Amino acid sequence: MNIKPLAETRFTFLDIETTGLSFVKGEDIIELACIKTLGLKVESSWSQLIDAYRAGKPVAIKEAAYLVHGITAIDLAGKPKFEQVYPRLVEELKNSDFVVIHNSPFDAGFIVPKIKSLALPVPATPTLCSLKLARALYPGERCGLEPLRERFGETAEGAHRALADTLALYAVFFKMLFSYFGEGVTVADVLRKHGPTTPFLNFSPR
Repeated sequence: MNIKPLAETRFTFLDIETTGLSFVKGEDIIELACIKTLGLKVESSWSQLIDAYRAGKPVAIKEAAYLVHGITAIDLAGKPKFEQVYPRLVEELKNSDFVVIHNSPFDAGFIVPKIKSLALPVPATPTLCSLKLARALYPGERCGLEPLRERFGETAEGAHRALADTLALYAVFFKMLFSYFGEGVTVADVLRKHGPTTPFLNFSPR
């Protein structure tokens, strides 16, 4: 992999909301958000509610999931289906050096099998799991997105909606890097602590 300086590295920060906890058990994606940056500079951001369908049938939102994100079936009425959102998502990933996801096996474990179920190509973008990185930087400490928000003074307003969580991820990711490594942090420093990245297309359904 060609390692660029941090300021020249393109990141896509990504988060989703779902109808439940397991794609394998029939749950699906109902919201997706991405923030694209060049180094720390935000170049674009977008989010989209998604009308969830599996095998041509609508997927109901589990009560436990609703209690987390507050999204209802009424919110999804008339919204695009995943295949309509796919082209924008793929452009985001293909044009990035890394996609950054907090707990990447969960989010990518929905997105990748969803793409494959539609017989569409999956980008191979290297994936950085910010949860894995945080655990390496702060062993034995709570490293969920909410504890990291608290650690770095980020607002919890809008938490558990995809765009708000993606904005928080963008903020805490770079604050983690500069807090731990200092201002001279490099992508190579991050990779040494994180370990090997996973190509996005290699994630399995959860």
